[in-house]
Amino acid sequence: MMSLAGREVFVNGEKKYGIITNTDTKEFNDKYLSTDFAMMRGDYIYYNNMYWMIWNQVTVPRAENYKGIMRQAEHDVIFNLYYIDVTSKYLLKCPAIIQRTSDYTQHYSSTVATVTIDSEIHVFVQDTPSTRRIIELAGKSDGEIIIGQRNYDIIGVSIEKKGYLNITCRLGNRNSSSDYVNNIYWSSSTTKPADWEKQIDDTFYQRGSISPEPKGTVTVKHVNESNVEIAPSDSLTGNVGLTYTTSAKTIDGYTLKTTPANASGIYIEGNIDVVYVYKKDVASNLPTGEEPTEITMQSYDDSSSGKGLITWTEELKKNNWDGFSGYRIQVSIDNWGEDVIEKTYIQEDEYCIIGKGKFGEWFLTIESIYTDGTTTVYLQPKRYSGDQLKALPDEPSIW
Repeated sequence: MMSLAGREVFVNGEKKYGIITNTDTKEFNDKYLSTDFAMMRGDYIYYNNMYWMIWNQVTVPRAENYKGIMRQAEHDVIFNLYYIDVTSKYLLKCPAIIQRTSDYTQHYSSTVATVTIDSEIHVFVQDTPSTRRIIELAGKSDGEIIIGQRNYDIIGVSIEKKGYLNITCRLGNRNSSSDYVNNIYWSSSTTKPADWEKQIDDTFYQRGSISPEPKGTVTVKHVNESNVEIAPSDSLTGNVGLTYTTSAKTIDGYTLKTTPANASGIYIEGNIDVVYVYKKDVASNLPTGEEPTEITMQSYDDSSSGKGLITWTEELKKNNWDGFSGYRIQVSIDNWGEDVIEKTYIQEDEYCIIGKGKFGEWFLTIESIYTDGTTTVYLQPKRYSGDQLKALPDEPSIW
């Protein structure tokens, strides 16, 4: 019946039929659209060589049909998603309704003692996955649009009413790089891509059979050091040009070794493999820490020309366990029966400069260190008093 009595309209690009009637004459050129199918706020309607937007929520029928108010979307606005790292079809062109607002923003300049007042407008576009990217432009230095050869800063996006985005924009400053013929914002700090004309996304203006947005996939793999998968892979799908983010898994018996450079990136046409590499956990062979440090102090150079260098023999049990990493030397004083550490040294080899000219009851301790990268174990310290050190030769024996 609608195909006989109704008018031809395109709803979000799909050919339909509906009955068009006039509303009262007001500021906006509104019309009623009655259909036998459900509509919703934000739907784009192409009728009479113009674009319109459903302005009210029409999810339930009134009597035997659905009746929506459609308002003329008389503006074409291009949002430059190039500045949020969209790499394909980044010039998003949308039919838009623009309304004035009573909101103004004041700016005070202390240098010239003036107050400027910037006007604001509301830009309404359909709420879709592609227009949701506009939210990322809000508040950015390059989040601008061109309307009537004027720059407007995108300062906020509201999704309060389901079906359309309410984009608040503030009058900004013109620049030398923007395209005021085609109403496209370009930043003064970047070079306009040579192929920009091929990057206009005019999906909202296509009628009839609309090609879906190209999609890409990301396959996330988890492999061992032999490139054998040790956990089920994951698959992500998204529109080309959007960003993806992946993460490693917690896998029993394995520790993450390598995070790939493309763990986050941009969807492309085709598939991207993201490969996380894991290292198999091996039980650590470390000492308990109850074992004594077995070294022998060889020399202490406290001569007039010396710098206080001490030397000692290699840890006797160095190779009894895995992970030997060196020695911890601590110089302390006996302060009325209480040991006070004055200096701590970590050495890989069997020597250390601790200085000279020390007074009082001083001593040092030396401990062998073992570690597996996660756990560190110190053997029981071996102690040498200051007098014992001073009694040693200035240089170790050559034999």
